[in-house]
Amino acid sequence: MKLNLRFLLYLIPFSMQAQVGQQLIDLSETESKQVVNANVYKISSVSQNYDVCYYRLNVYLDPRVWYISGNMTMYFVTKQTPFQQLELDFTSTMQVDSIRYHGVLGTFTHQANHVLKIFLPSVLGSGILDSVQVFYRGTPATTGLGSFVAAPHSSGDVVWTLSQPYGSREWWPNKMTLDDKADSLDVYITSPQQYRGASNGLLVQDIVTDTLRTVYWKHRYPIAAYLIAVAVSNYHVYRDYWIHNNDSVEILNYVYPHSLVQAQQQTPYTATCMELYNNLFEDYPFRREKYGHAQFGRGGGMEHQTMSFMGGFGEDLIAHELAHQWFGDKLTCGSWRDIWLNEGFATYLTGLTYENFKHDSLFLKWKRTVINNVCSETYGSVYPVDTLTPFVLFDSRLTYNKGAFVLHMLRQNLGDVAFFTGVKNYLKDTVMAYGFSSTARFKQHMELAGGTNLTTFFNQWYYNQGYPSYTTTWLQADGKVYLKADQVTSHPSVSFFTAQLQYLLIGEQDTLLVTAQHTGNNQVFSFTVPFVVDTVVFDPFLNILSKGNKVISKTALTAQAGGLLVYPNPARNSVRIMFRNVRVNQPLLELIDATGKQVLMVQLNNAPLAYDWDVHTLAAGYYTLRVTAEGQVQLLPLVKQ
Repeated sequence: MKLNLRFLLYLIPFSMQAQVGQQLIDLSETESKQVVNANVYKISSVSQNYDVCYYRLNVYLDPRVWYISGNMTMYFVTKQTPFQQLELDFTSTMQVDSIRYHGVLGTFTHQANHVLKIFLPSVLGSGILDSVQVFYRGTPATTGLGSFVAAPHSSGDVVWTLSQPYGSREWWPNKMTLDDKADSLDVYITSPQQYRGASNGLLVQDIVTDTLRTVYWKHRYPIAAYLIAVAVSNYHVYRDYWIHNNDSVEILNYVYPHSLVQAQQQTPYTATCMELYNNLFEDYPFRREKYGHAQFGRGGGMEHQTMSFMGGFGEDLIAHELAHQWFGDKLTCGSWRDIWLNEGFATYLTGLTYENFKHDSLFLKWKRTVINNVCSETYGSVYPVDTLTPFVLFDSRLTYNKGAFVLHMLRQNLGDVAFFTGVKNYLKDTVMAYGFSSTARFKQHMELAGGTNLTTFFNQWYYNQGYPSYTTTWLQADGKVYLKADQVTSHPSVSFFTAQLQYLLIGEQDTLLVTAQHTGNNQVFSFTVPFVVDTVVFDPFLNILSKGNKVISKTALTAQAGGLLVYPNPARNSVRIMFRNVRVNQPLLELIDATGKQVLMVQLNNAPLAYDWDVHTLAAGYYTLRVTAEGQVQLLPLVKQ
């Protein structure tokens, strides 16, 4: 799930203005901040003495009215004997009109702890298939992320639901647990005839009378209660398609009239992302039915199974919600403590669209944005201790961004072949497929694929807190480059992060990428290098979650004592050029890219001691700084991150 920043902009003091960074914040921050009353949430307290087999939801909704009426039929299988009492999650402020059992009125109690208890007229044994029907109505409360909302939009009205994490009971009676999916689902939505209802699965019927319209959605895949959703509005409907191997998947779009033209330009990107995820992982998990979008009244989106609810249709949002169909819907976190398996994966798959579809510099920028966000605080674990507070579960910095970067570092640790093999095996695990996943099970698959023990990695990066900061001192002598790497950590829960370090060694015309396994401070690595190195870049491709890294050249310290000094190098936003004991009357500064093209130039009209040059708009890469003054030319390498 992703929700947009604009509703609570005044609550979120972020200063990151780059386009990629702003999109990333927009897509996740509000989800963690917009919980208005988290204390009302408790985990399901219903008895676990039965398995859900099937839900049939039949509701009447008018977008102009904050109200719902309907009935829910549930088929279930008993798990114990004797069995005579059935419990459902249903908010106590909603009204239950009646219970029917085999067509006969039944007895029930609706308790203040939001549990609906149904008493069966006779005792059942274990393994018995049976059913009940609940008739209900009321004005659902919206106490969290928007479990039920009816409101106007720019060209009409809309009613929509969003049940994650504990909101399904706000608007319909169900078993709100993360250990029991219904095998199948039918949803009937009746509304005034000018509106259309959207839901999970395939649209089977659309019946219009003089005053009413009833739509029937049929879904035949296992589904968790929080992923069941309805929305009703004056939607315009159109279709895109993902075509693959002489087959196709319908991408069904329900959008507001005023959004139609823009949405039609944006939603075809869905098929592009679907092709990527298919190639990297496996086929779209619900291809016998559809994928779709229904516009709703929140920024960001929510990955309702086979039909994501969308506040807009930007590329990052499309990529994120589609990714959830694999990670979150086919495999659903088996505990809210494992929510990173939903959100970390969806965030990382959005990053993979940058890696595969966009310029390398934008993928670097995406990684830099994630790193900056995670390292904006010195503490915090991907593993949430508190599962009752939604803003903890949906912490954009930790659950989304740190979770995504843990996956990226795991990929660097294992290599692409092992990483993607492990993820594919995780998705295909017959114990979990179309069911519930766990971090422990995911870890096992990655260990098997990589042939390695990942306990230390998960202890450091998943369970514990913080990040490292590296200082590297280097020296070239006798045909070798010596690198001494040290680190400090931002949080005492981890005293040292074991990691694979990369350095880019740069000479006047040559470069060399070297790798070292860092297992302790004061560790020295040596590499034979057949050229003179003038610059060493730590983590040039931004593959380690770290902050405040320094590279110190003993050779350069001596050479620069009486000359030209350029720092920071690598640079992100600006670079300072210091003129120390050199002739600098009216110096000409030029920045040359790797192709020899001049990309920046400035003529200084005085004899400065220092000059600050704004380079934040430059693409990431390797440049040469050329300083010309009084007939002298000096060349220095500069790395832009």
